[in-house]
Amino acid sequence: MLRPLDCCSSSSAAASRAGTDRGFGCSVSIREGWHRGQVFSRWADRTRTKRMHLPIQVVGAWLRRVVEGHFRYFAVPGNQRSLKCFRERLTRLWYTVIRRRSHKARLPWARMLTILDRHLPRPTILHPWPSQRFYANTRGRSPVR
Repeated sequence: MLRPLDCCSSSSAAASRAGTDRGFGCSVSIREGWHRGQVFSRWADRTRTKRMHLPIQVVGAWLRRVVEGHFRYFAVPGNQRSLKCFRERLTRLWYTVIRRRSHKARLPWARMLTILDRHLPRPTILHPWPSQRFYANTRGRSPVR
C-alpha cells in the first residue's frame, strides 16, 4: 500500500512563516513553483521509458545524481518541505516504473523502501543561513577599507 503524499499540499501555517528568518526579518529562500513540478513530471515521463528495463542499480545511481543535483541547488534553510516532496514524487514515479516492468512479480512497498534507502539520499539542508554565510569580521570598520 502506498503512503499518502501529504508533503505536496499547502499549509496555511507554513505559508504564513515562509520568507521570514524565525520572525526576525527576511531570509533568502529558493522555492519551487508549481511550474517546477510540471516540468519535472514532463521530464520524468520522457526519461522513464528510456530507462525502464535497465537494472535497478544503474537507474538508482542515475537517480542519485539527479536528486543530489536538485538538493545542491534547492537545499536552503526553510525549504526542507519541498525537498521532501521532490523525493517522494520521484519515489512514486520510480515505484510505478519498477512495478510495470513485469507481468508476474509485484514489488512490495517494504522492498521499495530498502531500495530507496540504498540509492536515494534523504533531504538535508546544505547551505547555511545568510547571516552565517555573509558574516564578515570587520572590527568596527567598513569591509571596503
